[in-house]
Amino acid sequence: MVYGARTNWVPWQASCDPNPSCHVLAGETLAALENARYFVADGTRYWLLQRHAVGDVMMTYFHNVNLGAFLVYGTALLGAQTPMPAAIVSAVAFVAGLAYAYLFAERASGAPRFALLFLLLFAGELYHNTLLGLNLLRAWHWLPLFGVAYHALVMAQRGAVRGRDLVGVVLLALVGLGAGYEIYAFVGATAVWVMLLFGAGRNVRLWAIVLAALVAPVCLRQLQVIGGVGPTIWATDLFYTAGGKAPLLRTILPLPPAAEIDAWYKANHVFRGVANSQPISAAVVQLVETGRHLQWLRELGPITLLSTLLGLVAAVVLVVRDRDAAPGGPGRRARTVLAFFLGLGTGFLVFGYHALYYFIVIHQLPLIAAPVCLAVAFVASLLLDAAARPKPGRLIALLGLALVLGERTYQQWANLRGVALRARPATSRWGTFDVGPAGGLYGDTGGAIVLGIAAVVLVAIVGAAALAFLRAGNRPRRAADPPRIPVLASGPEAP
Repeated sequence: MVYGARTNWVPWQASCDPNPSCHVLAGETLAALENARYFVADGTRYWLLQRHAVGDVMMTYFHNVNLGAFLVYGTALLGAQTPMPAAIVSAVAFVAGLAYAYLFAERASGAPRFALLFLLLFAGELYHNTLLGLNLLRAWHWLPLFGVAYHALVMAQRGAVRGRDLVGVVLLALVGLGAGYEIYAFVGATAVWVMLLFGAGRNVRLWAIVLAALVAPVCLRQLQVIGGVGPTIWATDLFYTAGGKAPLLRTILPLPPAAEIDAWYKANHVFRGVANSQPISAAVVQLVETGRHLQWLRELGPITLLSTLLGLVAAVVLVVRDRDAAPGGPGRRARTVLAFFLGLGTGFLVFGYHALYYFIVIHQLPLIAAPVCLAVAFVASLLLDAAARPKPGRLIALLGLALVLGERTYQQWANLRGVALRARPATSRWGTFDVGPAGGLYGDTGGAIVLGIAAVVLVAIVGAAALAFLRAGNRPRRAADPPRIPVLASGPEAP
């Protein structure tokens, strides 16, 4: 809340003035506000598809979803006049995503200390994570990524589907799709790998239900697009887009010449954006030629990157050697790390150059912080295990732990030193910060309406969380539940 108040709810940098794709991604928020204004003006006439004015022509854009636009539209309908309510909701979603990250790591590993280390490192990664906690689109990455993985994990461990877990998967999957097709690929792939590595086995019914829940949001989105532009444009665009963005599909679906595709989009007033259909190898070459790999090294630190590599290698070795990993032990923690890395790796394979371009090569959309912090937390947990042993191993482990955590602390200071965050301007060359019509839809009463609804929702959330906490503490243990292990216990996190 302090961060939002100091930046007028839209964090801004000097570099955002000439380039909206600055580090805090102000352009994402401006795009959400622009599309929300079209939603307010047009209503549901175009099925809430995004529209852009390109010169004198109004173009329709439906190649991705901007959850922030729907969020701002909802707050405008409630009377909001500024981005503040939407930014607060996004901040709540960001914090909920961090909570799900802890819950996923704790349940998957059975090691609360490892999960707590991950949470501290993850929330403490300010430059590549927390600075984007108010972004109307990118603040929503972690909630579906870890939320869907957590509920899929619960169902895999239980071998059965509870209603609340299924509802959780469906709702959070919808949020994931709203954050973009690329994010949704990571969400779905991570959930699948979690189920594979944590006991889903050959339970056909379980797999069918979870996969159906993951496919449902995609089908709903296609129905929305068909309603907005018609089945012919939808089908043709789906063919071009699938073959252009996904290298695996491009080998099966040969595309017509690029000039022919561009002419079709212009004739049908469909905004396409930049086509990123190059091979994955081109992304690797571009990563080196632009020097972005050196920038990652400076921003994350050599010890952190080395720890990430060592953690991933150690995870593979431990999973292979310890197939029946006990909850809390190194093998179970390793399986947690491996499942997450495999999920993200699969997502990158599906979208190829397109995903690498936005998340690694050119832009800095928040994603890489999660696997890096998870792997570093895994290494730190192994060092804590070693620190419980007699000297000299204890001293070496403590020294290694001090180096890792010391660099993480230093990197936050070094990265934020030149950011120079400030409050957003009243307007920018890239767009305005208005929400709906001037004065809101309901005039001066709009603010009271928004605050009243926010208060009711806040009380409901706090009450539900308190009730869930009390129930969790009083319910009897089940065989499928991970053991409760004291966070401050010394020695290896074995049961």
